[in-house]
Amino acid sequence: MQPLPDAAVSPFPASDAAAPTPVRRPRVAIDLRALVPPPTGIGVYTRSLALALARRGGMRYLGVAHRPPRGAEELAAAGIELEEQRAPLGVAWQQLLLPLRLRRGDVDLLWSPLLTLPLGCPVPAVATVHDLTVLLMPEAHRAKVRFSLLPFLAASLRRARRLVTLSRATAGDIAFHYPGSAGKVRVVYPGVDEEFRPGAAEEIAATREELGAPRGYLLYAGTLEPRKNVGALLDAWEALAADDPGFPPLVLAGPYGWGSRALAARIARLAASDRRAAAAGDGRTTPTGAGPATAAGTGLAATPPSAATGSRLLALGRLDRARLVRVFQAASVFVYPSLYEGFGLPPAEALACGVPAVALDTSSLPEVVGDAGLLVEPGDTVALAAALGRLVAEPALTAELAGRAAAQAGRFRWQRAAAEMEEVFREALG
Repeated sequence: MQPLPDAAVSPFPASDAAAPTPVRRPRVAIDLRALVPPPTGIGVYTRSLALALARRGGMRYLGVAHRPPRGAEELAAAGIELEEQRAPLGVAWQQLLLPLRLRRGDVDLLWSPLLTLPLGCPVPAVATVHDLTVLLMPEAHRAKVRFSLLPFLAASLRRARRLVTLSRATAGDIAFHYPGSAGKVRVVYPGVDEEFRPGAAEEIAATREELGAPRGYLLYAGTLEPRKNVGALLDAWEALAADDPGFPPLVLAGPYGWGSRALAARIARLAASDRRAAAAGDGRTTPTGAGPATAAGTGLAATPPSAATGSRLLALGRLDRARLVRVFQAASVFVYPSLYEGFGLPPAEALACGVPAVALDTSSLPEVVGDAGLLVEPGDTVALAAALGRLVAEPALTAELAGRAAAQAGRFRWQRAAAEMEEVFREALG
């Protein structure tokens, strides 16, 4: 429904004027399924944007899901009402139970941050389309994900009053594959959470010492799965480390995802090889600070998970938020070789920490990295290695890119995203 206009100001004294009609704030239901499992990028997006929307106060928000969402207390504290309708599968809940809930008549609009909508949605709806990988790269998804998205994708794009993408690249994909829906697309860049900011020099030094990389390290952060193309990063880093025993370590932060068994085995072999080489005394750089203590204020274990003294390849696994921020801040260069991203939040988080990025020149990544990093062509491992080697060998270039990072990251703010998203909601209601 269209929001009622503000009441006009009366020229008569207050005692003679009729009481102004209160403006009714629309009520928006938010599909919170992305907050049920451990959060991935879509979970971060859903949480942060929902909180920013609630804090604006322009509309009322109801969070709905098939199980209790993570961070429910934080959402409730921001003023988001929460309801759950227990169901074993999120897609069954979305298609069968959610429409029944929406038919009660107390919700004006549905926002789905998870691409699809109920086929029988009884209210106006907005869907966020993070990317079209389920269509363009189905091999990069589990069968469960494909079956929960593909049957509903085209109908959801038709049903939505507005479609939100996180980049011009994804907007272009929709225009190409679903031209009938192109006119409904609005690009709303997401934000970077405020804790991602440059670290203090002493904290950076302490984190690097604990990770055994006092002179800095290369960092990849994200799920370790086929689409992220981490194997190409390992190829490039191995070549560089073989040529230069003093080349910086590579730190991988993030959980193993679907289809990553071979990658996990390779990482384990590389780490074990480094440890054997260090034990044999072949002159390679050996991490320091691997005792039982931790540096004050960092909270990082002296010997990280999946890493041991002597290894220059550290796989840290999933990190809690505070630890992840510190690992970002202490990196020398951030590397993101992903083959396709609807936005690519980790590079933006790295830039916000003052760390330049190397990424592939594909999908949305040029929009994210801008002039604060280097871009290389997909499939060119030699070029990827050259870009990494260049930033390590040319500190002046690295410093120049780092100096541009804050301005580039400043384009991505949740407050701005919430204001633009609220305008999209009003368009959909109109």
